[in-house]
Amino acid sequence: ARGPLQKPQKVNGEERIRYSGSPIPLSFSEIGYPHQILDVRLDGEALVSVEPRLIPRAVNLQRLGPAPLGDILTQLGELPDIDLLAEEQRQPWLEVRVRLDEPQPDLRQQVESALQGKAVRLVRIAAEYAGNGGRDGEDSGAELIELDQLSPEELFRRAWRDAYANEVDEATLKDFALLLQDVQQEGEQP
Repeated sequence: ARGPLQKPQKVNGEERIRYSGSPIPLSFSEIGYPHQILDVRLDGEALVSVEPRLIPRAVNLQRLGPAPLGDILTQLGELPDIDLLAEEQRQPWLEVRVRLDEPQPDLRQQVESALQGKAVRLVRIAAEYAGNGGRDGEDSGAELIELDQLSPEELFRRAWRDAYANEVDEATLKDFALLLQDVQQEGEQP
């Protein structure tokens, strides 16, 4: 795993040697993890007991989705409104996971608009697409294609299909052609 260890570990599988981990959640991957401290009691050098003590969260982590954008916007609308008497620092952190069929350029704007006046603090919007990006391995038997046999446009079409599970539209292809032209011209300059 990348980065520092965050969860407590037994060292060499021994009850008496521990890596403490973090007593508070450091990412949304720990949303369902019960953070705790250990009450360790010793008699001289002998270990008598190890009792977990759960740590209450000062701020909750909340996640919506993955679901289609329409469903997400409905769920956002159902979130509680801001209580003017409550502390803003106690509002839950929110992660929103949206399932899309194609890119949605104003996704953040739509989510933020739906959250106006809601008692949550948006931390992250994650978009998931219908395409599988080759993750399920169904195409593993397909013949390999040399990249230099394909034009940049064909490579772009294939990448789009893998990501979004549908064909790229003409407007996006035109934008890609303009970008490609810019890149090629930059490459030709001394």
